[in-house]
Amino acid sequence: MDEDRNDELLRDKLTFTECILAIAIALTFVCMSAVFLVQEIPFIVERGVSDNFMGLILVPLVEKAAEHLTAIDEAW
Repeated sequence: MDEDRNDELLRDKLTFTECILAIAIALTFVCMSAVFLVQEIPFIVERGVSDNFMGLILVPLVEKAAEHLTAIDEAW
């Protein structure tokens, strides 16, 4: 266990500016994917997917996809 802690302490860390930049880029992509999905709702609803399913399930899922993937990665 101590070896893991030492390895973690020796790893390169991001600077504050790099962290802010990474968050801004990630937020931009998440927002863009949500906007694109919302723009496609009328076309998807025409094909038989209910409007409620889109609004309650798919849009929030896309918006939180990065968090879900991170949680799966950390659990692994």
